[in-house]
Amino acid sequence: VVELFAGAPSAQSKPIATEKTNGYGDFALRHEGKLSGKHVVVFRKDGYTRTEREVEIVEGAPPPFVDLILPGGTSLSGVVTGGIEGTPVAGARVRVEAAGRDWNTVTGADGTFTLERVVPGAGALSVRADGFARHRDTFESLDVSKPVRVKLGLERRCSMIVKDWRGTPIGEVRVDCLDDHLNDRWSGTSDARGIVEFRGLSPESTSLRVRLTHAKYVSDAWYDRDVSLPEGTGESEHVLTLLTAGSVAGRIVEVGTERSLNGVRVTVGADMNRPQPRGWTDMEGRYTIAGVPPGKTVVTTYLRGSSPELAMVVVQPNETSTVDLKMGVSREAAGAVVNADGQPVPGAYVLATRWRGHQTLGLHAMTDDAGRFGFDTIPSDSFAVSVSATGYESLEDQEITPGKLDHRFELARATRQPTAMQGLKAGDAFPDVELTTVDGKTLKIGDLLGKTVLVDFWATWCGPCVVEMPELVRLHDKYGGRDDFVMINVSIDADGSERAVLRCIKQKKLTWMNVFGSKAGARKLADDCGVSYVPRKYLVGPDGKVLLPELGGMKLDETIAEHLKPSKSAPASGNGTETPTKD
Repeated sequence: VVELFAGAPSAQSKPIATEKTNGYGDFALRHEGKLSGKHVVVFRKDGYTRTEREVEIVEGAPPPFVDLILPGGTSLSGVVTGGIEGTPVAGARVRVEAAGRDWNTVTGADGTFTLERVVPGAGALSVRADGFARHRDTFESLDVSKPVRVKLGLERRCSMIVKDWRGTPIGEVRVDCLDDHLNDRWSGTSDARGIVEFRGLSPESTSLRVRLTHAKYVSDAWYDRDVSLPEGTGESEHVLTLLTAGSVAGRIVEVGTERSLNGVRVTVGADMNRPQPRGWTDMEGRYTIAGVPPGKTVVTTYLRGSSPELAMVVVQPNETSTVDLKMGVSREAAGAVVNADGQPVPGAYVLATRWRGHQTLGLHAMTDDAGRFGFDTIPSDSFAVSVSATGYESLEDQEITPGKLDHRFELARATRQPTAMQGLKAGDAFPDVELTTVDGKTLKIGDLLGKTVLVDFWATWCGPCVVEMPELVRLHDKYGGRDDFVMINVSIDADGSERAVLRCIKQKKLTWMNVFGSKAGARKLADDCGVSYVPRKYLVGPDGKVLLPELGGMKLDETIAEHLKPSKSAPASGNGTETPTKD
């Protein structure tokens, strides 16, 4: 509630205007009479601290704008204990995260803590203390009716030792670890002995996913290393190996003029859809790219308005290979995508897939309302594209010719054609499309019979999709450990957007099954389900049929709970913790 007062408000004074904020937190106060001078705006909401702001209204001038972060009004207290005897833990670091903010404190000598002005609503409570395993719990809303009790278990210690192929330790290696059990992350840098130690791991953790990065070595593109943690011991050592990298350097100039080209993106690697070393040219057209894997590879250049170029190079460990290239002025190519009746197909993706035998071009376009598309930065020779659109069969290996502006691609309707805007209905069999997750696992809905499955279609460019992700994380934290429930995220991003998709999955901590790319089956599944907008969620029953064809993101928990059988036993709360979760 937002109220406007003519002066400093008192217990007897009444507001001259009142309004409520909308879903975006915006408000506009209106008064029939003319106002001028200093006024006071009061903000009130249950669970938040009443806040006043003084504003000055000038007649004839735009109304004053108030930008406010409303402080929370909740006080959270508790006690942290640890060990077998549950003795108080002093100096433990307590953190509450909610609504994009965080509150931090440390426990006193008696293990107690208090956090003031916390925002109500969903969030997470985490506790860290030397010698103990980290603790983290999520909650739907803060329960402040009684103190929170957190019991910490003894920590597990893990040492990573990074060496090269000769067994020589490597210092200054960035080591990032993901612990799926705690849904937490550890980071550190190896010392001169190649060692980095991680403390605070849970004894219940069975493995870590690890990523190593170093400028002079072949860095990991993702958390592809799986380090198993031995049972029955509180300490372990693990040796990890990095290959010595080479580098590529050179100069890029314009054909004919020999003018240095600044800002050229230079990529080293044979597949643009995978993370690759890259760099940009300076004012003299020079570039240097380190961390390149040894062996035969491809160097590709890109600069808006110039014709991309490509060269093969052999990279040797600890050596710099020189690749100089010349780029001409780019020509254009354009065309249209239509259906079998000759009608335009808007929103179709046209993606470069093959050029000179490699997937290094990375060009993509989308058709407009007239079904038209265009490329203004293309190579001097032809290249292949794929053409796809929701509800249609995809076309592969379609040729794009430089200078040709009347390309025409005809898409046939998909063999399975749900109602365009409704897609599958309750009771329909969910398509049994073979999918490949981003970590290389194969799955089909038919293999999940007996389980309730939530399938979420999303995209990185979809604002509502991203907004709903914390709710999905909380849902997975609550139900992900059940044997009868599975979550699958299906990205409909264009094939060339792999890096953005993986980055989003990492940042938002989407640790369950994720599917992306036409080769992984994401596009076919979206087409077979009739997905014409995102976010779009289907709840599939144990019989493989659609239970709910449309789920609201903020109602997921209670909706899914209605369709899950009661758990045979309550899930264990890590380290015997009593959390501020309200059922």
